Amino acid sequence: MTQYILGIAFFTFCSSLSWFEVQKAEKNYKAGNFAQAKNLYATTAESQKSAENWYNAGTSAYQEKQYDQALTAFDNALGLAQDNRLLQEKIYYNKANSFFKLENYQEAIDTYKQVLERNKNNKEAAHNMKLAEDMLKKKQEQDKKEEENKDQQDQNKDQDKDKQDQKNKENKQDKNKKEQEEKQQDKQEKQEEKNKEDTAEQEQKKASAGLDKQEEQLLKEVADSDKETAKNMLKQNLNQTMSKSHDYKNW
Repeated sequence: MTQYILGIAFFTFCSSLSWFEVQKAEKNYKAGNFAQAKNLYATTAESQKSAENWYNAGTSAYQEKQYDQALTAFDNALGLAQDNRLLQEKIYYNKANSFFKLENYQEAIDTYKQVLERNKNNKEAAHNMKLAEDMLKKKQEQDKKEEENKDQQDQNKDQDKDKQDQKNKENKQDKNKKEQEEKQQDKQEKQEEKNKEDTAEQEQKKASAGLDKQEEQLLKEVADSDKETAKNMLKQNLNQTMSKSHDYKNW
């Protein structure tokens, strides 16, 4: 993209001080000191209300890649160049280029049209406008593709979230089921243990009852035996007594 830079011929009627500053700005511009040139042009443009120097300040800012500053300077120049269509053409051209560099392609296209309205034979403006249109179309397609990708990513993200939620739900259900099974198993084991204890206690009681019955029977048998022994002893004593009595009578 070609940039126009006004020569000092536009400043023929400046004061000697302004002329000196413009010369110094021109030297800095040619030496590539664009920041210094920009400041000198802007100072002179402000003091002299010069559209040309605002244009030069904007062009210096453009070369410095300070495109926002360039746009501001070009707008200041346009405000002072209302009767100068040739200068307007140059200002609009570099303003359009600044929009292009900022990737504001629609603004660039509209501004290139301003150039062609003032000079329909400006081939560079027509060429750059076509580039801007192509870039705008490409950018719109890219934005659309990115938006579609974003929508797809959001959809995939939602699906992944739904899957994860479902998985978490199933895991929770499995965990609850496992806990319930463990509780049921624990309860069953405790009940079986209790049943064993109850059975053992009943068997112990039964065994104890049987032992008591055997003991009672044994005691009864001992008592009956003692009775029989006592009876036999009484019978024996009686027989002895009767025997002695018989012996006495015979005597």
